[in-house]
Amino acid sequence: MNDYPRMIYRDGDLSGEYRIVADQEELEAAAADGFYPHDQVPPPAADPFLDRTIAQIEPDLEALSADQLDAYRELEAAAVKPRTGLLKAIDDAIAAKQAT
Repeated sequence: MNDYPRMIYRDGDLSGEYRIVADQEELEAAAADGFYPHDQVPPPAADPFLDRTIAQIEPDLEALSADQLDAYRELEAAAVKPRTGLLKAIDDAIAAKQAT
């Protein structure tokens, strides 16, 4: 099955700017500019919060909302090398929020 030509959209949003790509190579080049098929979610943006060490992050976890903790957990779990210590610290912070 040939999926080209194919329309792709800025941030995958159908109501946004679009491009038409002719092949996989053009699709990959357009992804670098933030264009994706509408049925694909763009990768999450890097977050400087997680660019710190576990020792720097842990004290800040208590102040985060449950939604923020969940989002940071997903980002860390999706990392090339997820830090198990940080995942445990986030899980502990989530559990503490649920206990209150």
